[in-house]
This record gives sequence, C-alpha cells and structure tokens, in this order.
Amino acid sequence: MSLHSRQTQRISIGLLLLITPFFLGGIILVRAYATHRGMPLYPAWSVALVLFGICPFKLLVHEFGHLAAGRLAGFQIKGFSWGPLYWRRLADGWHFRWMQVLGYLRGFVWVAPMSTHSIRFRLMFFFAGGALLEVLSGCLALMLFLASPALGVAQFGLALGFWAVATLCAPLFALATDGPPLRALFAGGKTSHDFCSGFLPLISWGTEVRPADWPEEWLPSSLDSYYKYLDRAELEPAIGQLALAIQEQFWSLQNPLICLEAAYYCARHDNSPSKAREWLAGKKTGYPVERFVELRAKAAVLYAEGKRLESVECAKEALRLIEACPVTGWTLMNAALLRGLHDCAPAGKEEPASPERSSVAAYRVVDE
Repeated sequence: MSLHSRQTQRISIGLLLLITPFFLGGIILVRAYATHRGMPLYPAWSVALVLFGICPFKLLVHEFGHLAAGRLAGFQIKGFSWGPLYWRRLADGWHFRWMQVLGYLRGFVWVAPMSTHSIRFRLMFFFAGGALLEVLSGCLALMLFLASPALGVAQFGLALGFWAVATLCAPLFALATDGPPLRALFAGGKTSHDFCSGFLPLISWGTEVRPADWPEEWLPSSLDSYYKYLDRAELEPAIGQLALAIQEQFWSLQNPLICLEAAYYCARHDNSPSKAREWLAGKKTGYPVERFVELRAKAAVLYAEGKRLESVECAKEALRLIEACPVTGWTLMNAALLRGLHDCAPAGKEEPASPERSSVAAYRVVDE
C-alpha cells in the first residue's frame, strides 16, 4: 500500500459551498481593515495575481507540514511531490523527476514506518500535520498583517492578510483530503485497525523486515501482496496478486514497476520470453524505479531466452548495486531473487531457449 497524504482539486460541491463564505468574508474583512488603517490597496489585477500566487505556496506549506509531522512521528520520508515536481527516495538515494501527470494543484508526502509502536497515533499526527502548519503560518501572517503599519511594512499588509485568510481556512480544505484517513483513525476499532494494517507493510522499505515475514493480519495492497508471496516462493497467489495490481487504478501501466514485475514473472516463472519482452517494451518513464529492479527483470528475460552468460552478468551488476545500498527488507528480497537467477545459470557456453509455455494466470496478466 502506498500511503501518502494528498491534496487534490477534487473538492465536493458541498464543501466548496461551506468554504466560500468563510473565504470571501475573510477577504472582505481584510480589505476593510486595510482601508481603515490606511494601508495601500492593490488594484484588481494585483489582487487576482496575489490570490493566484498564494495557491502553490499554500500547497507547499501544507506538504511541508506533513513532511515535518512524518519526521517527528518517526516515519521515513519516501516521496514528496509539489505539483509536477517529484522527489522519490529509493534504496540508492533520492531521485528527482518532473511528472506532469501529477498535475499542478496536487501534492503528497509518502512515508514508511520504522516500527509498529503506537502506529495509530503517529498516523493521526502525520495526517493532521499539513493543516496544523498552515494554521500556524496563518496566525503568524495575521499578527504581521495587524501590526504591518507599526512595523513599516504596510505595503505588504494586504498580501499578509490574504495569506492569513487562505491558510486559516486550511482545516476546511483538509476535510476533503486528509479528512477520510483521520476519520478512520479516530473511529478506532476495526476501521482504524484495517487502516494501520494496510500501512504497516511499508516497513520493509525502511527496515530489514522482509515481505515474507509480514504477519498474516497485515493487509498489504495487491502489489505488495505479490512481493510477499514472491518472497515466500508461493507462485500461484503471487501471480494472482500481480494480475489484480495491474487492474487497479493506482497501479496503472503508467507505473514502470508493474511492467518490470510482469516481465520478470513471465520470464522467470512462466518461461515466456516473448511476452516478457512485450512488458519490457511497454515500460514507460514514470515513477522512479531502482536500477537493480530493472536489471532483475532484464536478467530473467535473458535467462528465459537462453542467454545465460548475459543473464549472469546482469544479475552480478544488480547485486553490486544492492551491496552499495542500505540493508532493508526490499533490498534483501531483491538480492535473494537475483542470487536465484545467478546460481541457476550454468557456466560455459550459451544454451538454446526452451520452448515457451505460459500459464493461464500469466496470459491474464499480459492481456489485461
């Protein structure tokens, strides 16, 4: 499960009707106070420009609130997005990518737990962090707005007032984005337990806990479930979960990880190199993926094609990359899969590829 706190433009009509009176009322009060105190008033085009410019910075403050709360709660930050600017922490370090598909009015912070201790309360703090920082910045801006004539910065007073209004409305905006997970966590009982159980599998990306060791009560997403069963060498449920992951909206084919895992499985466990090549060819540039994952898929395809020596070299290169990374459950699982490819490839000359076969499950994965 990829757990991230996200702000999007998807705000219901009812919530918009709730926010609009507060926002417009605040703008009117700010302008009236500025007039009363003799602050310079902006022309209409400047007001529109200021309000428009506030939006991306408000989003940035919100996401920084989640980032700070996540760090204070003991989570490891795995990803950060501010519009199309996307930073992702992989096993080999931080990577940056421009991703226009994320839109310009969205942001998210992706975190992974380092322990299971008090996970519910730490998640509450994480999801509330965005609105909390916005409210704090709004209170500071309001105080500066009220004191701007005395401080000699009256020319910035109106902008500070607009910022205060926008950020003090943050809890209302957060109802549409962070509200659902917070309600689930505050509800307690099974609802809260299931939410936390869906988040805990991400521990393998921050600690040495391997997917094979996840307790059965944890509720990983379909792709994470694939890794759990693959790490346990339980191939039948693994391919079922991979097929399900392909069908889900979040794990669409825009995610190169799906194509790489489908290519790996078709080549390694279904001996279907042609279909594996189709998956590799379909890999698009999207979310950053570790180089050793790409090499694992490529090594499996080369092995299925009978190019055993090339497969061994690919696997060796991937293992060298993993050795340079911090030890986590994710890297341990990948290293085990790569060693399996390396050890089963005989030394010596190339072998012809064996006749292709493809299970019903694999056909379902490729054709979905």
